[in-house]
Amino acid sequence: MDSKNLASYSYFIIFILITFLEVLFCTFVYGATPEISSIEPNWGRPDQETNIVIKGSNFESGVKAALYGGGPFVKGSASTLSLTWNVFTSENFAYVATSKGLEIFDISNPGNPTKVANCNIPGTRDVFVSGEFAYVAASSAGLKVVDIGSVITNPPAVLELTVLGEYDTPYSAEGIYVAGKYAYVADGGSGLQILDISDPTSPVKTDSYNTPGLAYGVSVAGDYAYVADDLSGLQILDVSDPANILYKGTYDTPGRAYRVAVKGNYAYVADYDEGLQIINVSKPDNPSFAGACNKIKYAEDVYVDNNYAYVAGSGPGFSVVDIADPANPVIINSVDTITGTGIHFSGKFAYMTAGSGLLAIDVTISDNPSITGVYDALELATAVAVSGSYAYAASADSGLHIINIADPANPSFVGACSIPDAVVHNIYVAGNYAYVADGVNGLRIIDITNPAAPYIADTLDTPGTAYDVYVVGNYAYVADDSEGLHVVDIFNAAGPTIVGSELSTQTTTSFRRVHVAGDYAFVLDYQTAVLYKINIALPESPNVIGWCLVDFAGDIFVDGNYAYIATGGYGLQVVSITGTLSVIGEVDTPGMAYGVYVVGDYAYVATSYAGIQVVDVSTPSSPILVGACNTSGYAGDVKVTDSNIFVADGVMGLQILEPFSLCTDVNLIDSETVSAAVPAGYPIGGYDMYLVNPGGEMDILNNGYVVSFTPPNQPMRPSFAGPLLLLLLGD
Repeated sequence: MDSKNLASYSYFIIFILITFLEVLFCTFVYGATPEISSIEPNWGRPDQETNIVIKGSNFESGVKAALYGGGPFVKGSASTLSLTWNVFTSENFAYVATSKGLEIFDISNPGNPTKVANCNIPGTRDVFVSGEFAYVAASSAGLKVVDIGSVITNPPAVLELTVLGEYDTPYSAEGIYVAGKYAYVADGGSGLQILDISDPTSPVKTDSYNTPGLAYGVSVAGDYAYVADDLSGLQILDVSDPANILYKGTYDTPGRAYRVAVKGNYAYVADYDEGLQIINVSKPDNPSFAGACNKIKYAEDVYVDNNYAYVAGSGPGFSVVDIADPANPVIINSVDTITGTGIHFSGKFAYMTAGSGLLAIDVTISDNPSITGVYDALELATAVAVSGSYAYAASADSGLHIINIADPANPSFVGACSIPDAVVHNIYVAGNYAYVADGVNGLRIIDITNPAAPYIADTLDTPGTAYDVYVVGNYAYVADDSEGLHVVDIFNAAGPTIVGSELSTQTTTSFRRVHVAGDYAFVLDYQTAVLYKINIALPESPNVIGWCLVDFAGDIFVDGNYAYIATGGYGLQVVSITGTLSVIGEVDTPGMAYGVYVVGDYAYVATSYAGIQVVDVSTPSSPILVGACNTSGYAGDVKVTDSNIFVADGVMGLQILEPFSLCTDVNLIDSETVSAAVPAGYPIGGYDMYLVNPGGEMDILNNGYVVSFTPPNQPMRPSFAGPLLLLLLGD
């Protein structure tokens, strides 16, 4: 071996050695990630303690186990060649309509969908499978028929399919439904087209009906075709004679009707910006409004199964709506994904198109038992406070609502106070008053002596923009954005006055969050991401005595010697506030951390679309995630009592959650076995099992444990290796 090759070989050996040492270092310093394979037994009664054994690998001494959250979850995903529009499932296959054509996936293992065929059809918008043929709505190219017989009988590695037959519709084929020997095509500006597909190689038009809007979706039930007609709502057409379509009735939905599903006497319309609209079609010539769930933003598709409607859209991407009472549909759970565009079912899985991918969502368990109650009368809940048997929830446009929470499972409206031109950012309740930081309107003081009839006692027009307020004794401390911190004398609620103010020590000031502890106010500056410690011993002369940089100024909670900071996309930071202020610990959280509240050893972090994340802060320098509960909206604020967690959840209003608690008597048997006890008292439902090593490494077995009076089927970890939630996006 010459010297040049010898040197190259030596460098290679050194590289391999360094890589090995790095892996070894990470394993010993950071610990290995645990993996749960099973729980025995995987269920227990709500009225008694249950001893369980958790099997898996990489368990370490000091491991913690907890049950929290539950409900639908993404079990598997696959990438597509381009943006997806819709999906149809049949047997073990998912047929995906993408911008570049039809892609077919084997879904016999939902945890790992595998592509088995492509058919190049540019402009594909929708697909319907009947027998050995896939009928494709291909926008300007009309209807395409694809022979899928070879895929069904013997799936190859990846088969390139060709178009067998076609029909060029007049406008743009956007949606399709097949019944018997007819294909019903929603053809945009040309309305409904009916094609005879007795000979799939040569479809023939039997008749058409030009609806008043743009036909995007169609569903057929009995003698009627139900057309989602964009701004013209739902159109009902008599198709009992496919050669002679007759107009029957219409219902003008408030939004843009994109897709429709029909079950029994009801049509369920994905009405885009107006969410899910439910129309009574028992009298096709006179359809009438039945109910609506407009908490879903931009509903794009809907699938109905039993008493549930599954909606693809955004905010969140996948929603489960209980439609047992069509007049009162309620979102009971959701999965936060990128915008969903199409949805179909196979077994216990919902298959949804999103972005450039296909998601397999396990809906075996629809309810989230950790959510105790919901109050969704607010348009957009931004802040919440709790005092006694009442929760005080505020929104930017609905003012202040007072809610009776004596029975957390059934929160009820008590009273409301309209706030003119409201831009509510936060709220604090003390005694008989609610103090509202109302943006450019300043500080509102609302008399809540009679909860059924609250009223504005006075308004202090602060010079800046009031973002937050904290009350101690006779003083309210207002974070007033560019005008700094104001100390407000509230001894006379009808005549509040500013007695002292303080700006930041930087060139700009943007105070937006404040928490008071003892003689100090801790204030977050939004623009500079600085935490200030301000001496308020003399209310007339507050002064900055210390500061430190944080990653982002989202929210603050002070407990003992520490300040806990919600830092947006960075998660949670812990700051020591004794002596020189300094960040001593941090943990990344999913979502965007906008709110935080600390009780005992746990910090509850409101993380927008990722719901509530629970962080163990028993060792402040080493905070670790130990649990989570997905809320249906966007968690922006959180307050905690001994028995409940209260979340301002955006469009979903006030959500009330069960408190977090660890399993008891957790013992490490060996690296593959942990024993624990599940205490009595958990509500009935399916729970995620969280297992966390001392270094913070975590694994989650979704719906791994069920609380029930009867044993369920055993959920097991899917056989493929990889993360549980994975979106693979194509180019």
